[in-house]
Amino acid sequence: MLPINIIGYRRIQNRVKSLIKGPLIRKVLVLVSGTVLAQGIQILASPLLTRLYNPTEFGYLSVYISILGMVSVVASLRYDTAITLPKDDKLAANLLVLSLIIAAMMSFLMGAGWYAVGDKLVGYLHAEGLKGYLWLMPLSLFGLGLYQTLSFWALRRKDYKALARTRISQSVGQLAIQTGVGFLQYGQIGLLLGDVFSRMGGGGGLAVQLWKKDLQLLKTVTWKKLAQTAYEYRGFPLIASSSAFINSAGLQIVPLMMVLMYGPEVSGWLLLSQRVIGAPMDLVGQSVGQVYIGEGSPYILEKPRSLMELFYSMAKKLFAWGVIPTAVLAVSAPWLFHFVFGGDWREAGTYVQVLAVTYLLKLVIVPLANTLTMLEKLKWQWFWDIGRFILVVSGLELAYQLRFSALQAVVVYSACLSIGYVSLFVLSAAALKRHVSRSENELSKALMPDPE
Repeated sequence: MLPINIIGYRRIQNRVKSLIKGPLIRKVLVLVSGTVLAQGIQILASPLLTRLYNPTEFGYLSVYISILGMVSVVASLRYDTAITLPKDDKLAANLLVLSLIIAAMMSFLMGAGWYAVGDKLVGYLHAEGLKGYLWLMPLSLFGLGLYQTLSFWALRRKDYKALARTRISQSVGQLAIQTGVGFLQYGQIGLLLGDVFSRMGGGGGLAVQLWKKDLQLLKTVTWKKLAQTAYEYRGFPLIASSSAFINSAGLQIVPLMMVLMYGPEVSGWLLLSQRVIGAPMDLVGQSVGQVYIGEGSPYILEKPRSLMELFYSMAKKLFAWGVIPTAVLAVSAPWLFHFVFGGDWREAGTYVQVLAVTYLLKLVIVPLANTLTMLEKLKWQWFWDIGRFILVVSGLELAYQLRFSALQAVVVYSACLSIGYVSLFVLSAAALKRHVSRSENELSKALMPDPE
């Protein structure tokens, strides 16, 4: 007879295996594993890249990525986000082609715009190192629009393996070019070419799959149907684009302001801190947020108080998970960055030290902010996005006018973000409390006996 602890262990083992064998779990694991591996490759290669490129060159890359990030939300005017919605594959195919056409047009317009005012803009931003390389940005934008659009098509087709493969190949291809050009000592063009190849290569891989599997479906697309589809889904460019742009601007404006006020070197240090610390924490937050939505959604109507209990329970658990890594970063980040990435990058560790508490707040609060979406409080989220944007921009501008140092400006930035995240938690909790109160009042009225 087996000991009880072994029997219990085997029961748990069998339970885990049965969960992993579930079709939905397998698909999620495939997609998440591709993302994790791709980010892991980026992080592991960072010590090499920081010895091939200096902080100033990384700073120019951050300007490039920030500008691209701000315009990327309108690369396809958000029509791509509707691809998974229609039941009819032919209608979805029209959305696909429409998104690709718009992405090509936007890239052309961006190229024309850069030709006209690009040099003046980068001069204004004190990013003169990008002059001569602006022709790469329309290529990156088209590659980004292509990849985003075809990613939604792959999600519609439930081709998770293809998505996972492209994410890994994007990281590998990007790093191959960046390290190769870095060893040849051609400077920052290696970082920019890596970005272009990553975006174009990822979209190209999915385009091959589309050509092989859905060519006949694409032949059903006509100009008349494209016009009808554009009108039918007009809410996406009219409403979704503006909301997405505000959200993106709140994230991408900081590197641009830092370059403008303190130079590209400071922006390069911030970029490394985000790549090594911020991006992995964002991935954890996204995963936890998905679990929270999955666990909490059934409670919205039937057990609203259980949703509130889940909200505070997850907040406590996330804080407990994050407090020790935060303490380690707050104490030793400068030394760790100096040791791992080289002496030029010690200041990036100091920035991480300053931002450590902010990263913890983000880890705890952002996943739980899905409460606003679950309770359909989208306007609340929209106003918060605007408020965060105003707070961050005003804080950094005030720091600059008061002649604060770059490090002091990062302290102000950290404080502004922390205030923003705390306010987001308060908003989410208030929305949840209101929902619970309203639901319980309606239930009590329903149970109240009719007056005779």
